[in-house]
Amino acid sequence: MEFRRDLDLVIRHPPRTGLVEGWGGDGSPEEERRIDAAFNVCATLEWLGILIAFRLIDEKLVVSASATMIIRAWIALQPFVERERSRRRDTRMAGVPPGFMPFFEHLAARTVQHRSGARGRQLIASLAGRSPTGPGAKPLPP
Repeated sequence: MEFRRDLDLVIRHPPRTGLVEGWGGDGSPEEERRIDAAFNVCATLEWLGILIAFRLIDEKLVVSASATMIIRAWIALQPFVERERSRRRDTRMAGVPPGFMPFFEHLAARTVQHRSGARGRQLIASLAGRSPTGPGAKPLPP
């Protein structure tokens, strides 16, 4: 239930800042809530990605049941993940690995691969808010 609430929040209002700089962020409780929600969604999908990567859960089962949710979450949270990766690379904090949510990203990429047919491309384009064939459309992953 909490995951669903957090997912709905980050899809509607993704965080504008990353983890560390966001705790102060703009000082608003709303931004702190968005960051908490974003981390919860990322961490949950990271663990799901880990279970799939180590073949503890069937990938096709998860993708069949959750493709839209996984893709929507990645589209909404990719900037958040990339900001955190950049911050980690730039600060080189001791004991903090530079990677951030690699299994979530892998899960999203595998989901896109499973949905690579025409229907899948339409789904991905619609979730990203762009036309798969219209003017200015970006090439979609194969």
